[in-house]
Amino acid sequence: MTKNAEVTKAAAAERISDVVYSFVRTNIDEGRIRPNEMLIEFEIADELGVSRSPVREALQRLVADGLVDLVRRRWIVHEFTEAEVVGIYEARSVLESGAAKMAATAITTEQRQELERFRASFELHMQGDLEQRVYRNNEFHSFVVQCANSSRLERFCTMNNTYHFNFDLARLYSREDLIASATQHIELIDAVLGGDGERARQIAETHVLESLAMIRQKVFREDFPRNR
Repeated sequence: MTKNAEVTKAAAAERISDVVYSFVRTNIDEGRIRPNEMLIEFEIADELGVSRSPVREALQRLVADGLVDLVRRRWIVHEFTEAEVVGIYEARSVLESGAAKMAATAITTEQRQELERFRASFELHMQGDLEQRVYRNNEFHSFVVQCANSSRLERFCTMNNTYHFNFDLARLYSREDLIASATQHIELIDAVLGGDGERARQIAETHVLESLAMIRQKVFREDFPRNR
């Protein structure tokens, strides 16, 4: 095999691994694969029509992310402790509030237009379909980070957002909780669009820390179906 052929083969294998990684991570993040559930290499390989090698590579990446544990040669979906969740959200409050502050001055014209569309969406649909609401919330927070136009910061935020209970938690939100969350989103948008970086930072930090308080109450203090 020539050197170029070896490089091409390695690149193709890497792309397959990326597909497997994205598939498994999405299913964990969105709660279709539950905490403490075992991940079977050959089952994933059969489902995706790939060999076991890229599956193993993808699972090793998920171990590095903290989403999967390797226990006695078995791949097990990690269950976050309360302390771990607190750490994730405290880091998120710093990262996302910093991104919001940067976005107030770094945002592009096209991004401003998209942020306006988010604003209209929050005003019109404070309840709506559960799954779409969670997707929209995640899209919004990711987009605010993108508006900072810092690839390094965006990468750190993506790496930190490794929690799997958003969909379950959303089912426990009251109408008042939903309205409060949407109102903060709108306030954050207004601060970014108005160029008020410090105000945007404060709103983003408060929003994340209030979300943490709600998670601690609803997930770790009440009868939450964490291992369903």
